[in-house]
Amino acid sequence: MDAMAKLEKGEMTVPAAREMSNLGARVNTAVKIEQERARLKMELEQHAQKGGAAIKIREIEGKNFD
Repeated sequence: MDAMAKLEKGEMTVPAAREMSNLGARVNTAVKIEQERARLKMELEQHAQKGGAAIKIREIEGKNFD
């Protein structure tokens, strides 16, 4: 069911709907970042296949920042 419909029916509070919206925005941002990362990796691979320098990007997804 749609969050706005739940909100209108009183099945969801305004703060809960706001948090759901914030979560959706964060998910969209994460998807955009992952898509950009995948595009960059493909471009770097194509560059290396055409005889260019093999450029590597750092893998920071699992890195702990102390």
